[in-house]
Amino acid sequence: MKNTLITGIIISFIGTIQAQNNVLPLSGNIGLGTLPSLALPNYNLHLHGTTDYLYDNAANPNPVASINLWNEPEKQNNYTTKAMVNAGKSVAFGMTNTTTGFGINDGTEFRLTQNNFSVINRENGNFTLGTKNAFITFSNENSRVWIGGVTTPTSPLYAKYNLISPDNGMYIKSSSLGKYGLKVEVREASNALEVYNTSSALKQFKVTGNGEVFARRYTTTLTNIPDYVFKEGYNLMSLNDLKIYVNTQQHLPNIPSENEFQKEGVDIGELNRLLLEKVEELTLYILQLEERISKIEKP
Repeated sequence: MKNTLITGIIISFIGTIQAQNNVLPLSGNIGLGTLPSLALPNYNLHLHGTTDYLYDNAANPNPVASINLWNEPEKQNNYTTKAMVNAGKSVAFGMTNTTTGFGINDGTEFRLTQNNFSVINRENGNFTLGTKNAFITFSNENSRVWIGGVTTPTSPLYAKYNLISPDNGMYIKSSSLGKYGLKVEVREASNALEVYNTSSALKQFKVTGNGEVFARRYTTTLTNIPDYVFKEGYNLMSLNDLKIYVNTQQHLPNIPSENEFQKEGVDIGELNRLLLEKVEELTLYILQLEERISKIEKP
């Protein structure tokens, strides 16, 4: 009698599974929440959601991480009094264990709501995606994201986003005009960006929140280097004309004025090119004066 009962339960279970199998029986594909008339995609296990996902907007404005109050027995009678929001059609499944507990707030949730997919660890633990040699870890304790060979980050001293790699670091490319390749925003006057060689304690490059830039060397690829000043035919302003220009304009020719500096800033590379032009012009003036002095001093 006992064996007959067990056999009947097994046959009933197999029949239930096959009833949900939307392709040929014994194909290995199972559909839950699907209809026999619907063809399964290429999934061995197909979960199909048809119900709406309701959440308490006042308690938790984030539908991805909130609780479906509709499924809470103790709140089914008063859910209409809450600020409920319908996030749309959803399908979800969760995983729990004896440590997390078995409640609706426990474990890990996999959810597809409308076209949005989320994976959430509801416990006070980390969430890691990884392969054998590469990991992305979301640290719950430190509220930080770690990328690299670190699966159990513990230091709270780093930034919200941390890349730890023995390689060349991070490469960011923006192919759209007007988009940021990299944008750094800081709340205080602390360092916004710092680059240095790990083999030396000396900082190589630093940008502070105040807009100060520290660097050991600055290289620019300038064009139109002002050696043209020394070439034949260059129109060197006479000293008298230069005096008149300086007295009236209050700045050197071709050099931006004080107002232009304050309003638009200055291209450091271009400014250095213009300053070199003035140095070379000064050299010509000195040579002219030297020639005149030599003629005066000539016995």
